[in-house]
Amino acid sequence: MVATLYDPQQLQVRADVRLEDVPNVLPGQKVQVETASASSPLEGEVLFTTSTANIQKNTLETKIAILNPPPTIRPEMLAKVTFLAPETKGNESTLSPTERILVPRTLIDGEGANATIWVVDAAGLARRQPIKIGRGGDQELIEVIGLQPTDRLITSEREELQEKERVTIVREDSSLGIKAR
Repeated sequence: MVATLYDPQQLQVRADVRLEDVPNVLPGQKVQVETASASSPLEGEVLFTTSTANIQKNTLETKIAILNPPPTIRPEMLAKVTFLAPETKGNESTLSPTERILVPRTLIDGEGANATIWVVDAAGLARRQPIKIGRGGDQELIEVIGLQPTDRLITSEREELQEKERVTIVREDSSLGIKAR
């Protein structure tokens, strides 16, 4: 006779995550777990990513805790897991947790809660964009929160610029802030 022991309140899911998606999976991230033995999706959260890779499927195993599992769930059942994006509030960035925007420190006006940067909006008007200073960066570049990767920064002749003033883009410099290795 063989007995299987488990704690029904401590059930976990092993999910295979594609290697290119692994940087987007973070401990504590909310997930939705669907299984045939539950009538509605279950809530869960990422515990950790293991070191168990599957070279044939090009995946890495991730452990997920099922929060408040119903009594119909048992070990070794099949499940489908959907990783949920973190909630954003207001003007927060839609970047994934591994992406950051770094800008030259010289482009930032003000400090703390008053920090801004000049951008050109879709109508071609200068706009002072409020930003938050992040933790990353170095002597030249600093991480900012409140910009999108597609925002166009005004890098010259900012001293006399007025809010909503029409600007003419003379040249775009896609190498600004990129360091030679």
